[in-house]
Amino acid sequence: MGRGALHTIRRRIDSTESTQHITHAMEMVAAAKVNKVFRLWKGFTPYLASLRGMIDECVTADPDLEHPLVEKKKVKEEKALFLVITSDMGLCGSYNLDILRLAEEREEEAKGAFRGHFIIGTKGISYLRYRNKKIFGSVDRFFGTPDFSIADMLSGRILSLLESGEVNTVKVISSHFKSSLLQKPVVTDLLPLKPIQAEKRHLNREYEYEPERNVLLNSLIPLYLSSVLLHLLLEAQVSELYSRQNAMRNATENADNLIERFTLAFNKARQGFITQEIIEIVNGAEALKE
Repeated sequence: MGRGALHTIRRRIDSTESTQHITHAMEMVAAAKVNKVFRLWKGFTPYLASLRGMIDECVTADPDLEHPLVEKKKVKEEKALFLVITSDMGLCGSYNLDILRLAEEREEEAKGAFRGHFIIGTKGISYLRYRNKKIFGSVDRFFGTPDFSIADMLSGRILSLLESGEVNTVKVISSHFKSSLLQKPVVTDLLPLKPIQAEKRHLNREYEYEPERNVLLNSLIPLYLSSVLLHLLLEAQVSELYSRQNAMRNATENADNLIERFTLAFNKARQGFITQEIIEIVNGAEALKE
């Protein structure tokens, strides 16, 4: 093996080491970000539960109460909107693909009831547009941590679609965080709200509502919708960051293995090259003696 082969292997080692530095840095960045987002997500959960409890108190206290965003009976003709939450950036393993495959499966199952997608994230937008899926709207390129203004904007656009009559049910397809090593895509029924029976000890109490229940629900439900969306966005980002951290860790470990293999090949090639040169020198010396 000549010097050219040695240079080729050396370049491969250098290239792999350079890639390893990048993947390790991305792993560290994801690890630093995920702690902040995880605390926000977990800290937001009690507020969301309290808000939902207030809505359930209003709804279950009066069986005759009617509200367009609260389900009392199954709709005759379902017109479903799928809100699909993906990421803006890649290099996070199968995170986006798992979500998008689930969205396509549910679209196939819904058949005539499906009306279209509302997509969050560049990856989902490009994937579904390439496949000519019907898209009602999209939001992308908010690279920082999701905040209430983003969730409120999404809530307003979804409520506009409901008010127009184009859709009457909204389902969210996003990633559910189980652990740092396991994130699973799930479907969440967002609207209309399905009343959860309040605890009996609460139902035994008589509450006075000011303003009236319907007026109160008109304020509470949009606020709750924005809050649920923010909670789902935060959970999705936690899942994305852990997926990226795991993917980059695996890539770094794979780079280690490649470097080890290339180094072994380089040493063998160099040893062979040196041995060949020694043989040529010895042969040359023998030829001169003759």
